[in-house]
Amino acid sequence: MKGDLGSYPNYTLDGGIVPPRTAIIGNDITVDKLMKALIWYHFPRARDILDPTCGIENHLMGWAWMNHKRYRYFGSDVRESKYPVALIDVLYSLPFRDRSFDIIVYDPPYAPYTKFDKRDKHYLDKLYTPASIRKFYSVKVFREFHRVSRMGIIVKGEDYYYPTDSNNLHLFQPLVIPNMMEAGWKIRAVYVYIHFRRDKALLQYRMRHIARRTRRPVIMHTYFVVGVKQLP
Repeated sequence: MKGDLGSYPNYTLDGGIVPPRTAIIGNDITVDKLMKALIWYHFPRARDILDPTCGIENHLMGWAWMNHKRYRYFGSDVRESKYPVALIDVLYSLPFRDRSFDIIVYDPPYAPYTKFDKRDKHYLDKLYTPASIRKFYSVKVFREFHRVSRMGIIVKGEDYYYPTDSNNLHLFQPLVIPNMMEAGWKIRAVYVYIHFRRDKALLQYRMRHIARRTRRPVIMHTYFVVGVKQLP
């Protein structure tokens, strides 16, 4: 199943200029391609991008980090790696002037009690409880993003998996839209993103679960929220 973000078969992720569909489904659409398409469509004039939670693998914006001709990409996080330009904690006031970036790409934490993240010893002690993670979805955080942006924001919601690979599911996504609106953002679009892992069919999952007692998710389901800046 090859994914298509446009209204016609010829308008695909590689060069589509028509409005993306509300539901984006396929096994050839990776999350970085989706993010690039949303930026192209909603913010075609954007050049300066702030990615305040770029992480150590940068699944969303690795392409922008390497493409310096079109974008000026500024990645930040709480731990040093090849991606962050600076070490910044979004729970505090951002060290940027007003309207410093065209858009914000935000991928907040969503998995408390996590032990598999390589940042565990450095940062996850702060994120240990669901209550502490809720701070990343607060009006205060979205208000700071509103202050330092010129055009808008794209927020990636938490991932849901089927079959589930964890019992550690806490729903933070319902906080995004109301807190964004209270912080001054106008919601332009919400997208449902469903990605099928074609190399792990459901039958394979069931067989492996029986033989090895492992959990292998075959479907990933998440949301993307696009907000545009409303001036006071």
